[in-house]
Amino acid sequence: PTSLSYKEFRGGGAQKPLWFCTHWWGEIVLDFIACVQEHARCRLLSQASYWICGYALRQNYVDGEGDFKLDALEQSAFYKAMVMSKGSLLVVDPGAHVFKRIWCDFEIYVNL
Repeated sequence: PTSLSYKEFRGGGAQKPLWFCTHWWGEIVLDFIACVQEHARCRLLSQASYWICGYALRQNYVDGEGDFKLDALEQSAFYKAMVMSKGSLLVVDPGAHVFKRIWCDFEIYVNL
């Protein structure tokens, strides 16, 4: 690929996700970061790799990884990351908007 995701750039290359994050992008970013940090603290993780779509996807490279085809969702980067991950982290905002988003519902369904 000719571009890197933010995660690849900061992490020095591709990394296998240990935790897949489901959230709705409407929460305050600092609240989201606090949830991820608390998740790591509760599990005594000094180093952990989280898959967060906005940072894990290559924003300028859409050949394949960003393509969503309803008849082939298992080919999406989201699905592949969920299958590779050790577990998932569901970040629920005060209004529980995450449950009102169809893509978030799909992620929850796959992770159950």
